[in-house]
Amino acid sequence: MPLNMAQPIVLAWLLTMTSGALAASLVRLPTGAPGNPSLWFLAHAVIAVAIGSAVIGHLVRVHATGRLAPALFVAATFVCGLFVIRSFEPLASAAHAALAAYAALGLASTGSGGLSGGMVIGGPGRRSWQASVAGVGVLLLILQIALGALVRHHLIGYGLHLLVAGLTALAILAPAVAVSQDAGAAVVLKRAASVAIASLLVQLSLGVAVLVLILTGSANVYIWLLTTVAHVVTGAITLLAAARLAHGLRVHEPAARPATQRPFRTAR
Repeated sequence: MPLNMAQPIVLAWLLTMTSGALAASLVRLPTGAPGNPSLWFLAHAVIAVAIGSAVIGHLVRVHATGRLAPALFVAATFVCGLFVIRSFEPLASAAHAALAAYAALGLASTGSGGLSGGMVIGGPGRRSWQASVAGVGVLLLILQIALGALVRHHLIGYGLHLLVAGLTALAILAPAVAVSQDAGAAVVLKRAASVAIASLLVQLSLGVAVLVLILTGSANVYIWLLTTVAHVVTGAITLLAAARLAHGLRVHEPAARPATQRPFRTAR
């Protein structure tokens, strides 16, 4: 198995999120829709177990002892997933979603063969206000994923989800816009900022669309499925983009510019 596995891991994670969102939506939709949720839950489990087992086996095979933390998160995600299958309990589902999000970030970083351009929150490097705020944004996005699961289970209302969404948007947009307007920022950092801004705007638009469906009481099952699943999957993409920006700010942060010196003048 090649070491550079970041792209397959990300694609497999997006497929896992899609199948899980479809299964949860089919179960919770009051109007019902064609399709068997059990089949989507099975697809969700098979994809997750396959990619998690493949990466963990690869880490063990190459003796990557310094990168086994993601394996622990994957194992915890599997355990929470078993509880979800047995009871579909809201808190277990929220914990499962949050652990899966953080585990995917760690696995993607490990699969990239290091931290260069990786997708983790931590890691060595300098820390500016942009890096700190972007890191907070990543943590808020993981919290949002858990809150979204609680909303789908009708355990909490939409108010808290909307409040955290606003804070998350500010935490991501502030450093991303600052980087995009910085002429001295690295090209890779500007690209990461642009992707983070674009994915966040799409995610916010889908969130507004879901809210409109709720307020208007739309009963079109297919519109509900398309909008909610797209919202969940785009949220996963936004998390990856925000984590990449947060890590890039730590690695590619431009050095402080030297103070301008006054020209020396001789006395006349």
